[in-house]
Amino acid sequence: MLVRNTVGPILLIVVCALTMIVDLSTGGPSYNSAAASAEEPISFRMAVSPPSPFQVRRAKKKGIELKPKIGTEIGATLFLPSSAKPVPLVIMLHDCRGVRPYQKNWAKKLNDWGYAAILIDSFTSRSVPVDDVCANLTKWDATDAMAGRSYDVFGAVSHLSKHLAIDPQRLAILSWDRSTALSIVAEANTQTDFNFPIKGAVSMSPNCRQAGNGRVVVPLMILSGRKNDWWPADHCIALQKLSDGSELSPISLHVYDHAYHSFDDPETGDKLYLANAYNMTKPSTRGATLGYNASAHLDSQNRIKSFLNQIFDR
Repeated sequence: MLVRNTVGPILLIVVCALTMIVDLSTGGPSYNSAAASAEEPISFRMAVSPPSPFQVRRAKKKGIELKPKIGTEIGATLFLPSSAKPVPLVIMLHDCRGVRPYQKNWAKKLNDWGYAAILIDSFTSRSVPVDDVCANLTKWDATDAMAGRSYDVFGAVSHLSKHLAIDPQRLAILSWDRSTALSIVAEANTQTDFNFPIKGAVSMSPNCRQAGNGRVVVPLMILSGRKNDWWPADHCIALQKLSDGSELSPISLHVYDHAYHSFDDPETGDKLYLANAYNMTKPSTRGATLGYNASAHLDSQNRIKSFLNQIFDR
């Protein structure tokens, strides 16, 4: 992995010599193509919140030394475009079904647009049985596998902050998780504990029912389907209306009339019913419909590309 120098000019010369190659056609330097355009498995530590001022005072009074906690090791895949300069990073979060092939296709599309992407796998390293999560969301919500996903994001950002191919000051989120992106960009959020210069977030078919008062600190784009019976778009419409009067950042929303949940996942086919999925919107609390919609998928690509270009001033 290419690493940004923070030690001194002499070490910088050594690092550059090792991590850059000469482009014989022009005589100038370029990033090693194997590192700059490859799909690379990586791992990092989940971030851990620092102790509060009250905890520090209490520990000091008792003569206790607070030692930093070590977060869980998390796996991910890093996708880098070919570029002669550092590029913005898009952090990608899977939903309760775990990492899916279509999300890797999204990462490659982001590379085509000139963005780096990291697809975080919050389940595998925690030995989470993927088939159980969607069915028992309330159980898993009490674990780091779901409740700790914001800290997975912060850990990934910290890990990649010195990567030479990535601009650590230009970050965005692309999330299929029902709530993490909404939580991170909310005014009352956890990112105040971390140096996290996020510029914006995209949330695909989220659960807007429990998303707060619509006050977000950076631009948020929500894409959902009118036929989404898992996390209905009506709640996102209400959330956007709440944000209209806010002096903070805007929430943009587009609802596809004939689209189900996971409208951008070709593997679902025209319609896939998950009979055992936990669904708080149904009296039985069971069952959710997924379905691919090619026109919505294509339109979402155009909207996300435009959104990213806007927040990154490209």
